[in-house]
Amino acid sequence: MRFSILCALILVTLAWAKDPPRPFSHEGRGGSVRLLREASDPQQAIDLVIVADGYSSKKRERKRFEGDAKALLKLFEKVEPFESYRGLFRVHAVFLPTPEDQPTQLGVEIPHPEPRNLMTFELEALKAILASAGLADAELVHVLHDINRFGGTAHPGEGISISSRNASELNDVLEMGLLYTVAHELGHSVAGLVEERPGPGRGAERQLLAQAGALPNAWAPPDGGAPSAELAPWAAWLPDEPVVVPHDDDFPYSPTFRADKRPVGFFAGAASMPGAYRAQEHCLMRSDTHRFCVVCREALVRAFYALSPPLRLEVQVDGDELELQARSGVPAEQRRLRWEVPGATPEVAERVARANAEQLDVLCLPVGSRVRCTLEDRTPFVRGARPTASAAWPLQATQPGQLAGAAGALDGLGH
Repeated sequence: MRFSILCALILVTLAWAKDPPRPFSHEGRGGSVRLLREASDPQQAIDLVIVADGYSSKKRERKRFEGDAKALLKLFEKVEPFESYRGLFRVHAVFLPTPEDQPTQLGVEIPHPEPRNLMTFELEALKAILASAGLADAELVHVLHDINRFGGTAHPGEGISISSRNASELNDVLEMGLLYTVAHELGHSVAGLVEERPGPGRGAERQLLAQAGALPNAWAPPDGGAPSAELAPWAAWLPDEPVVVPHDDDFPYSPTFRADKRPVGFFAGAASMPGAYRAQEHCLMRSDTHRFCVVCREALVRAFYALSPPLRLEVQVDGDELELQARSGVPAEQRRLRWEVPGATPEVAERVARANAEQLDVLCLPVGSRVRCTLEDRTPFVRGARPTASAAWPLQATQPGQLAGAAGALDGLGH
């Protein structure tokens, strides 16, 4: 057993060492940036940056952050839809030591008593560190604060979230530690998902739902009426006779919950608002399982496409021919490519038809051709309109989208 643990530690150390850190300086202090994982197509990557706060320059604290950051890579092995779409993500770790006489360099506080644990921090201070590290344009940022008390929050419009290390004995027992805390906060910051508990005091979520009437994972029937399958935002997931649970019962913690094998319907308790419903009994946004419900998975997939449409044409010229290759981090087994060449000659039209029939990601055409490629994602995580991305030559057809919607107006969401 000890030998196995030693081997695992050696492998982690070697993996960490193969990409040396890039140094940077911020306010006279030296920091480092390390690439933890690369996307399948670096030119279309969604950048996730993990930033240290509260870890000093002491060797043991630096090592603790390194271990924490590496542990978060299991997000792409254990949590859907991040696992299926891991090819879209590039991950960096930013370590800037906090002065030893200070608990935080970002002004982190947890002013609210349990069970809320809503953290606050100085957003501009974080952005300044990211700028110094050369990562100001990252789509997603998560701060790890070196404290074991459970806490977190998120800024959906900014794609920014924060959490504590969450290494309490209770969370060890529940197996609800750092990885799943971070996944929960990313649900907020990536897709604008809200809490799926009735809970006290989250006025921002109540106000947002009251104004919008529906959010991806929370819905309040108009005028306090009964749930309606036709009006629900997750109507595509509902069976003919959806279950209705009108009271927010104390469901047992269920880490083994399987979203695809449980009923979808109307479960009371969401967005801290009386009369609001969620889609399934358990969800990571309810913090009572290790998995997102079907509705939250779909919202996350759509958010991935908004952050960076996962399709690019790589073009090479060879004499009188163009070689176009469709590059995407979407799993090959769930993508369907469609090539289009306006005004194609019969010979070229035959090539295009063959590429579409055989699902080829490479197409050779005469120089001067205009071509458009569209990717349709047949992921089981989405119902209704399928996610799509398009690219064209000689003009790029799409630009990276921006997360949109009322959720971006919130100052913070989270525990």
